[in-house]
Amino acid sequence: MITFNLIGSCITRDLFRIGDTAQRFKILKFCQFSSPASFCESENIRITPDELSNFCNSHNFTKRCLCHDINKSVLSAISSNPSDYLIIDLCELRFKYYRINLKNGDSFIVTATKYLKELIENDLFRKFLQIDNIETDIELSDDVIQNKLAEYARFIQEHYAPKQVILIRNLPVWRHINDSKKCFEEFWIPNINKTRIKLNKFYDYFQTLLPEIHIVTMPEHCLGNALHLWKRDPLHFVDEYYEYLYKAVEIIVENRHNEVQALTQLKDTYSKLFYYYEQSKKYEYYISSQTLSDNILRNGSFQIINNTLNDWKISSSKNSSFNLTTKQLESGNSDHEWVILSQTLDNAIVGGKRLTCSIDFMTDEISTINLAVTRKSGDVETYLIARQINSYGERMIFSLSLNMPNSNDTDDKFLLKIYINKPLHKATIYRAKAEIGSIGSLF
Repeated sequence: MITFNLIGSCITRDLFRIGDTAQRFKILKFCQFSSPASFCESENIRITPDELSNFCNSHNFTKRCLCHDINKSVLSAISSNPSDYLIIDLCELRFKYYRINLKNGDSFIVTATKYLKELIENDLFRKFLQIDNIETDIELSDDVIQNKLAEYARFIQEHYAPKQVILIRNLPVWRHINDSKKCFEEFWIPNINKTRIKLNKFYDYFQTLLPEIHIVTMPEHCLGNALHLWKRDPLHFVDEYYEYLYKAVEIIVENRHNEVQALTQLKDTYSKLFYYYEQSKKYEYYISSQTLSDNILRNGSFQIINNTLNDWKISSSKNSSFNLTTKQLESGNSDHEWVILSQTLDNAIVGGKRLTCSIDFMTDEISTINLAVTRKSGDVETYLIARQINSYGERMIFSLSLNMPNSNDTDDKFLLKIYINKPLHKATIYRAKAEIGSIGSLF
């Protein structure tokens, strides 16, 4: 039987829910909820799981992990249980940190997971540990994290040969399927992209420290699962992703001479699988949902006829514009620049209904675009909902939903607005859609 130690997110463990794991593989130690920036500090036993039980009602596994993070005992737990392979990811670097200062002068950082947050709010825990004060929401610099990763790499080199180490470059995803509601659920994309950029930077650095270890990268078009066993989270995926990882681990432990080629072919296969899987879900949800309707916007594809953008009103500051050829909103370079595309919504259709609005767009890394629904009564305009978004140079779809108020006043107007309002920003708009219901068909 092949043995494994695991350090990282729940993904490293959940891949073993797939296949005939019990007959082939055995997990010795799994350490979660602790960032390398935390567990690479000097070990100091401050609390045991039994003592922690007086303040924490979580599962025993969670208590052990919290103790490892507080005591800095992750690495000793791994080294005291030698395994054939070590599987790791760096997803716990996505968290911020707390610094706990004790009355005896002891000071240490901990990983700001939801479980740790609950714990430090417990007065009995603070009293037991003799906490003087806690510094919250700490962001560590890249240099500090890289120094900790260097310590982590040295530990791995001391206890494992390169061929025994598997780094899985797990990343969060923003789009999740929900087969119960028959819709996609989406996390706030700029936050997800920011985390992905951060993690990729540290993955790249870590690989320079351990260049000969096994690397498993994510396929394209991976999807999360809103109905996951451990509930909805950017790192909780559909089963097919864990299946992919399981097969990748199988390739590695079989010591194939063509491992790199086999892993590349596997990734390509699953990239195609996820692409068609997402497309099939779009059709499935569209057909199944009774709340979807046709696009109630006119000219949602922004067609230009006789050099005119019909059905949309274009308004802008002096140095800003909408390019009819490229469909690009572009603002000038002064402090107060803006360009707005707006369309009046039919009160009789949207009043008192649940409305979902979507845009298909692209911005560069610094520009943002805004999507809003407003209510205009005479000269007074009220924003019912507004979101500012960035696609970081990739074409993407964004949706928002709101409950529209009723209006019997003929002077009231509901408006959909697409706009930029910062100097030197650019955004290309391809399509727009408004639908009655909570579920957008995403074009």
